[in-house]
Amino acid sequence: MTQEELAGELNVTRQALSNWERDVNEPDLNMLKKICFLFGVNMDDFAKEVITKMETYEKKEKRQFNKYDMAIGLFYGVGIFLG
Repeated sequence: MTQEELAGELNVTRQALSNWERDVNEPDLNMLKKICFLFGVNMDDFAKEVITKMETYEKKEKRQFNKYDMAIGLFYGVGIFLG
């Protein structure tokens, strides 16, 4: 199914779909229900999948932040030691 076809089924513009894909905007709850119905996805299963992905992303971001902090600390520590 193309963006144009899906947009027609949902009564939105292709640009609206593109904005959802690029995280510029998000569809409202009623639109999510329509999307789930069109693709035969249970709304509860969809919500669980979204939550799982968000939690995974947050953990990854936290790990990257900790690595960044460690690198900065090491950089300053070496600078003080050599200075």
